[in-house]
Amino acid sequence: MLFYLNLPQPFKAGMIRKIFFLCISFVHLTYAQVTPIYVDSADVFHQISTTQNDVYNYLKNTPLPFEKTRFVFIRHGESTSNQEKSMAGRTLDVDLSDKGQTQALTCGLSLIENGILFDRVYSSPSLRAKRTAELVLEASHQQWMLNLDERLYEKFYGPYEGASENAYAPVKKIEEIENSGPQKSFMEKFHFKAHPDMESMAEIHQRVLDFLFDTTTQIKGKTVLVATHNGVMKALFMADAFQKGYDVDYRSYDLGNCSLVIVEVMDNQWEVCATKGLKFRTK
Repeated sequence: MLFYLNLPQPFKAGMIRKIFFLCISFVHLTYAQVTPIYVDSADVFHQISTTQNDVYNYLKNTPLPFEKTRFVFIRHGESTSNQEKSMAGRTLDVDLSDKGQTQALTCGLSLIENGILFDRVYSSPSLRAKRTAELVLEASHQQWMLNLDERLYEKFYGPYEGASENAYAPVKKIEEIENSGPQKSFMEKFHFKAHPDMESMAEIHQRVLDFLFDTTTQIKGKTVLVATHNGVMKALFMADAFQKGYDVDYRSYDLGNCSLVIVEVMDNQWEVCATKGLKFRTK
């Protein structure tokens, strides 16, 4: 049986601490490396250490110190909007397709086969993410309260929420052509918005770090499952890659349904440690 808990937004008492953590993260991003390596091929993409570390091997073979909190981020399974290639965003609350349900169950089986258990579970309030978490827990024979947090929502697409593939094509072209390549700095691209009402990757990154640091203060030495979305996990991967000296464009790689990204947090430090399901796009 699954229970749901809607979490309120953080109250003011913890605001100073969160601002401090976010400022530290901003400094790390800004000064990570003056001239990062621009990722323009699969070979360079796979030089990034986190693309080399397999999630299951990492989770099985890397002890978790008490001082750290480990987050297992999973992108939701294929949704009906993924099938239709529409932009669900956060306002079009779609369910998983049959294929997406199978993907989530398969992931849950892989987790239990590798002996991976969770101490707490969080999800985006979107149906496709909640359903993925449910199926992962069902397949891995784990029962946990599902904590819903709005900071785990997908990227907000502004006027393009729910748009069809054709309607969104001009925006995608802008992202692929005008906001890609080594001619712009990583920070310029990370803060880019194709429309003023859309959310930038930097804004997604900020709210997700807020979630990470809030959660870490509550539980340490534990493993947390987080069911979320493409934009959230890309923001974390790209920011971490930049801290490691690489400039990865948003549209240069795919993060498949039920892909996994492992993030570990200790004090005011966070790091992506392993990934599964990320693939560089060949031109």
